[in-house]
Amino acid sequence: MNKTVPAIWTRPPRQPALQDGCVHVWRADLDGHTAGELLSPAERERAGRILDERRRRRFIAARQILRSLLGGYLGRNPRSLELVIGAHGKPALAGQLHFNIAHSSELALFAFSRDCALGVDVERGERVRDVMGVARRLLGDGAERLLELEPDARRRELLRAWARAESIVKCDGRGLGVRAEDVADGMTVIELEVETGAAAALALAAPGARVQCWQWPPSGA
Repeated sequence: MNKTVPAIWTRPPRQPALQDGCVHVWRADLDGHTAGELLSPAERERAGRILDERRRRRFIAARQILRSLLGGYLGRNPRSLELVIGAHGKPALAGQLHFNIAHSSELALFAFSRDCALGVDVERGERVRDVMGVARRLLGDGAERLLELEPDARRRELLRAWARAESIVKCDGRGLGVRAEDVADGMTVIELEVETGAAAALALAAPGARVQCWQWPPSGA
């Protein structure tokens, strides 16, 4: 099932309570947050291996925000959280909370649920060079319908399809080699409006969840 969440990204007071049956998605600008005092030694080491300064700052900012949000939801010191990286690169917290992150350039999304597996993805147009090549990989024979569209519309539709497919694969959690069309049954896919020139999607393993969209940082943070 597909649907769209309107672009209403508000700043909540501090951190809102995450109830069962609810999903929170946060949007953040990674170029505005680079402190990094919450990172673990392993994360600091990983950041040090990133040679490009801008990519390194964005990695630090993403982990800083993630730890801050997780600490708030769990009522724990963000520094004490032990994030486990799965076999396919998906971070987890030993079953305490479902969460997923995605970023493209400085735009980042963080999704959380207490009772529903999920995946989130964001794609921006500057990443796409061979539009039809990517479309054929994602859509198979259905890619040819994009040829009927004007170039800008073709790129927008490709980004939407790309974000939906990636969110489904990330929700499934088995990583590379899994095709979205093979695992999408039973999932709800929600397209998130983020900004012009970008597409984002949230895949949920169960229907009926209430999605709330928040802007980082929250008020008073």
